[in-house]
Amino acid sequence: MKLFALDDEVAELEAGLPAQSGLGQWKTLIEISWQLRQRDGRRAEQLADECEAMLRVTQPLSRIEREQALARLQLVRAELFWLEADLAQAERLADSALAVFREMQDHVGSGDAKWLLAFIHGDRGDTQKRDDFLSLSAGDYRVAGDPLRERMCTARQLLYAAFEDPSATELRLSREHVGLGQQDAAVLAWASSARAIAAGPAGEFGRAIGLFQESHRLALESGQVRQA
Repeated sequence: MKLFALDDEVAELEAGLPAQSGLGQWKTLIEISWQLRQRDGRRAEQLADECEAMLRVTQPLSRIEREQALARLQLVRAELFWLEADLAQAERLADSALAVFREMQDHVGSGDAKWLLAFIHGDRGDTQKRDDFLSLSAGDYRVAGDPLRERMCTARQLLYAAFEDPSATELRLSREHVGLGQQDAAVLAWASSARAIAAGPAGEFGRAIGLFQESHRLALESGQVRQA
């Protein structure tokens, strides 16, 4: 399950849903709910409710699978609260999901919870906690062996760094641009925005505009509506 899938990947998931049943259908519903969390919050919540109702029926799941699934749905709801600026509820649910992921030793899930908690603390103006959680998120992804998610964290860190030291950030972006995932829209949505911000102080406003437009397009394509 990607952190952010492309529009056509989500459409493919939805197109295959009618042919599925039982456990396969339930897992796909969870993934669709996750990918719709910024694209269509109301439907994401409806699917989360549907998935939880299915969990009440006997399914061939282990305790670990069941707990991980419930924590993922809780993280969907946490993000919906964050998007509505209900930061207290968002943090409560994200912390709860994080506790489950830790217990299950699900490092991807833990990283995803910390990715969201970084946003929550950033919206409160606590940039230190934001940066701490983002670094912890990257660490979880590293342990999980998920380089794409790890590059997402790097690109996001570079965006924040661009506000403080545009020149150094531009140099690092030029050096790491390919490694950040030149073909991955979700990563480049952040990297392009960082390059746009870094270009501003140098007076490269035309280049900055083009990069912001690219960032906006890529963020929408990858379901990162808040970033767009």
